[in-house]
Amino acid sequence: MNDDKLLSDTNSIEVTTIQKMKDNVSSEVYEAFEEALMKVEEENNRKKSLAEVFLKYIQSENKKENLVVQSLILLNPPIGLDKKELTIILKNLKSYDILENITIIESSKNIYYYDNSLFTKRFATVQSLLLDKDILATIAAATRHDCKIYPRPLRMVALNRQPYNFSDDEIFGALARMKIDDKYADINTVTASNGKICIYSTTYMSEKYANALGEQLEVEWQNNQ
Repeated sequence: MNDDKLLSDTNSIEVTTIQKMKDNVSSEVYEAFEEALMKVEEENNRKKSLAEVFLKYIQSENKKENLVVQSLILLNPPIGLDKKELTIILKNLKSYDILENITIIESSKNIYYYDNSLFTKRFATVQSLLLDKDILATIAAATRHDCKIYPRPLRMVALNRQPYNFSDDEIFGALARMKIDDKYADINTVTASNGKICIYSTTYMSEKYANALGEQLEVEWQNNQ
């Protein structure tokens, strides 16, 4: 049975049921029933409309490469939503089919939202760490990602550029603090023959391997440019 026939049969059953009710109850009861159905339909349409407002806001912010920050959006809801309506949507996010692509990132400092058809998980994660202003977690996440996925150590110079824009002093300070924090016990550095520094994770590569790759990235590859 195809979906159209199933829907047609379902509608026929509903019509038959309603007709039977009409034939067997007083006009007052039937009118009250019809009014209740209309109110349910109106409320469902209203909720759908509010969810659409929220979705369009998320997408408009994502297209500007911004995550939506929960604490900020509650202070200043999108036009077309009040705080109460927005709170209901946020608490029941997964119950709206139209919001199926909206993904949540919960950090220690805030909650962020993005449309996973517009942002990759990797991009959204980096943005959330930058918004948290957690430089240690940001550097560690970038290092572990490069070591695991490529695999290669993270060039320190990459942290000077977009989207990070960290200064050398900020990076060296973060690396020093990592050495006394057990959460970052796997993060270490190697230095190429030209003095350039690369950062690696011992979870994904040995110091020897990181050294070899760092030399390749910072010396051999650069000399061939």
